[in-house]
Amino acid sequence: MEKLKRWFDNFWEYHKWKVFVVAIALAILSVTIPTILNRKAPDFSILYVGPIKISSDTITDINKSTSDYLRLDYNDDGEMNAELVTMLLPTALGPKFDESGNLIDDESINYIAYGDEFYTQFISEVMVGNTVIYIVNPIFYEKLVDDNYLVPLKDIFGITPESALPDGFGIPYANLDASNLSGFSALKHEMVICVRYKRPNEDIDFYNQNIELFKDFVKFKVD
Repeated sequence: MEKLKRWFDNFWEYHKWKVFVVAIALAILSVTIPTILNRKAPDFSILYVGPIKISSDTITDINKSTSDYLRLDYNDDGEMNAELVTMLLPTALGPKFDESGNLIDDESINYIAYGDEFYTQFISEVMVGNTVIYIVNPIFYEKLVDDNYLVPLKDIFGITPESALPDGFGIPYANLDASNLSGFSALKHEMVICVRYKRPNEDIDFYNQNIELFKDFVKFKVD
């Protein structure tokens, strides 16, 4: 017993910090693993690139509006779960306000679109991210079109919708009735909605869920 005690004392003297690190790691894992395992798979995933900061309440409202007006569920798990990746546009100039705080010129906003960390983050999401449906500022939409990242709307609907832009890849977001639904209305600000191409070896079921949501969203009409 005395020999065992000396061994333990010696071990503790030289390895106690390793024990502390392992104990902390196990404590973190005990919290994060159940959270990951219990996390519901998203029904669809949207990338928002615009000037409006999106709150968690917006996600809640999007889930409710989708299940109330578009479809109850897209992945058959019995629960609507939207995933919204937001990228808040950095600006070189902010909008102009009068002395009372009223907006007088939002055309003064100059978006820093190219050659910076933000643009790199944007392209990374497009190339490897989980998002399929894009609601983006026109500057970024044009880049997506130029670099052939988007699906022609004709390939999705069989015909090009009348509401489509002349290039046939996107639709002005504010022109769609569904953009006025609670939650979705928070994303409005001269945006374009579009869909990226399916990547090789991508989960076809999840991709098709997004296509179905996009079709429902575009076709939705207020009675």
